[in-house]
Amino acid sequence: EKLVAAAFTYAAEDDLAHLRKLLGRRTTALRRLRAAVRWYAPTGQAKGWRLWIEGWAVALREPALRDVTRDLDRQWKAAITEVIAEGVASGEFHCPDPTSTALRLTALLDGLAVQMTAYPGAVSRARTQEWVDEALARELGLERAALTTPGA
Repeated sequence: EKLVAAAFTYAAEDDLAHLRKLLGRRTTALRRLRAAVRWYAPTGQAKGWRLWIEGWAVALREPALRDVTRDLDRQWKAAITEVIAEGVASGEFHCPDPTSTALRLTALLDGLAVQMTAYPGAVSRARTQEWVDEALARELGLERAALTTPGA
């Protein structure tokens, strides 16, 4: 159990490092959040979806892996929450509850990733990206066009 948990942690840390890199850029909170969500979305370049799905499944039976996946999940949500709070503080967008927004966004992305990974073709990549953009805009109180406006 501990070996599997350690291996999962090692692999998942790469994704977390990339997320931190995207969110640490010197640009607007909206651009950083948009880049992170698009990378994390099942239509993006994140390649760890099979690993996460397998990890979640094993975590149902293995307490050591459950603790690891829970901790990594909290780190993801905390990073997303932080950049949302920064965008609210700077007046870039409106979001009354950054923590809940981060949970809803990651839940949507996780669920879409399961559908796309387990059932290829169930949802098109274009439709998935459309849903992700719509949800992000709605959560931030923005028009969807603001996500694709140059310089935004």
